[in-house]
Amino acid sequence: MGAVDSGSGLETTSEWCNNRATFKFTRVPFFDSKLRAAIEFSFALKGGRRCSDKSRRNLMIPYSSITENIRVTVRPIYLDGQSDIINKRFVFGYFVRIENRSGSDVQLLRRHWYIHDANGKIQEVVGDGVIGQQPIISPGQSHEYNSFCVLETFSGFMEGYYLMERERGERFHVNIPKFDLQAAAN
Repeated sequence: MGAVDSGSGLETTSEWCNNRATFKFTRVPFFDSKLRAAIEFSFALKGGRRCSDKSRRNLMIPYSSITENIRVTVRPIYLDGQSDIINKRFVFGYFVRIENRSGSDVQLLRRHWYIHDANGKIQEVVGDGVIGQQPIISPGQSHEYNSFCVLETFSGFMEGYYLMERERGERFHVNIPKFDLQAAAN
C-alpha cells in the first residue's frame, strides 16, 4: 500500500502481481470498487499476490501520446476472471494517467471514446469528465483513473480524445492513444 497525489487529493494505491504482470490500482471514489474486486479476484485465481518491492514487474504495455504538452498514457489489462468466453463477454480494464506538461492549469471537461471489436462493431462513449470528475490538473501534476469495457470478441482496440480547457477559457482536444485489447494477453 502507498499513496499517490494525482491532482485530486491523496488516494490509496495497492499493487498485485502474478508471474507475468503487475497491476497498480489507484483507489478512485465513485467507480473503483467493482473493478478492484474484479482485478484482485482475477489475479488471485492466477496465483497472484500483493507485490513486494522485489517482485514488481510491469508488463502491461503502455500506450502514450502528447497533445499540446498534455501526455496521456494508457495501460490495458484483460480481466479473465470477469470474462465469459461462452457468452462472448471479454472484460478489459484500463489505467489512464494524464500529465500536464504545459505552463498553465487545464481542466478535463469531456471524454470521447471509440471502442472497436474484432467484428468491426464500434461503441461510441461520450460524457462529462472521467468517472464522475472534471479534474483540474496543474502544471507538473497528473490525474490518474481506471475504468473498463466489455467486448463481444477476443480482441479490439480503443481510441479517443478529451476536451480540455485552459485557465484562459481556450478549449482543445487531447488525443487518447489507440491501444490494443487482447484477451489472455496478460
